[in-house]
Amino acid sequence: MSGEVPDMFWFLFWIFLALLCAWMAWQGGKSAHEQRMRALDIMKMYAEKGIEPPASLNDPNFTPTSPPAPPTPGSKRWKTPKTFDELMHKFGSSVFFAGVMGGLAWWRIDVGGPQWAIYVTVILAIVSGVGAVGSLIGAVATAVAGAIANHPGTGDDGRG
Repeated sequence: MSGEVPDMFWFLFWIFLALLCAWMAWQGGKSAHEQRMRALDIMKMYAEKGIEPPASLNDPNFTPTSPPAPPTPGSKRWKTPKTFDELMHKFGSSVFFAGVMGGLAWWRIDVGGPQWAIYVTVILAIVSGVGAVGSLIGAVATAVAGAIANHPGTGDDGRG
């Protein structure tokens, strides 16, 4: 490695940064919309009961602090992965991130650079690698448990 980053990588970096900013803006707008909808639901509840809402509720800066509604089956909220497919997705993502961080650490070690950057990238690569191993173990355990549960003669039919 010569130490110089090819122009293509800089181009991809700026594209990635633009997409990241757009995604963050979309998530922020979505969050604000959900918060406003929660406030409207609270006001609707008062209107249905025929009760005057508290004055603080009519404040334009009111933000409901109640927790969001519990996720319904099939919703896309963050959750702990439980199925084989979810764990394998987490495994693949962790391996990819560990590879990126390992590559960055290798590059910084090769060309020299600030020690803190090397330490941070190495630590992130190790932590992500450990997470990948944990996800893989969980996926295998989930697959084995599913195979045992679906095996004939191991159910609650009195034969197992």
